[in-house]
This record gives sequence, structure tokens and C-alpha cells, in this order.
Amino acid sequence: MRRLIQILTGLLLFCILLFSISFSLLNRTPIPLNFGLSSLPAQPVSVWIISAFCLGGILGLLLGSRLLSRLRNRNALRRLRKELLSSQREIKDLKITLRRMTPLAENETGLQTQISQQTKEGK
Repeated sequence: MRRLIQILTGLLLFCILLFSISFSLLNRTPIPLNFGLSSLPAQPVSVWIISAFCLGGILGLLLGSRLLSRLRNRNALRRLRKELLSSQREIKDLKITLRRMTPLAENETGLQTQISQQTKEGK
């Protein structure tokens, strides 16, 4: 499956390359680009369009990777908070169980002490 995806990706990139070359050959009219206060020298239309396409792709990858890392961090934080809450509940339950068992243990040692004193007195 991975190999198929690699082949399809390569084929798509090759098609984009062919489309870009044919687009560049068909659109050679030089056009200056004006941004109000500044202007860029005249270049073929294909240069401006392909440059905008590449710049958009690069910005999309950068923003997408940042967004993806934020989502991963958010999910990890949510998972860690759940684990912390679960651990805190478990500690609370264990403390309650220990409190319930402690008087029993004290009573048992008290009973053992009483029994041993009674057996000593009885002898």
C-alpha cells in the first residue's frame, strides 16, 4: 500500500511539473507587478503565478506543521490530565481503604495483646 501511495505521489508531482512547464511556455507575456507603494520588474505571467503557487505551498506546509504539532500537544496534554485525575482518584481510594483497614489492624493487635496477657495471667 505504501508503495502504491509513493507511485501515485510521484505521478502527481510529475504531472504538476509537466503542467508548469507547458504553462510557462504558453504564458511568456511580461507583466510588472505593482503593490501600491512598490513594484516589481516585469516578468512573464507564468513566473508570477508559479511563484505564488510555490509560496502558498510552502506557507501551507509551515502553518500545517505548526497546527499539527499544536493538536498533538493538546491531545497529549488532555491524555496526561486524564491520567493525573485517574491517579489522584486511585490515591484517594487507597487512602480510604487504608483508613478502613488501620482500625482493624489496631484491634487485632489489641486483641492479640489481651489474649497473650490473659494466657500469662491464667498460667
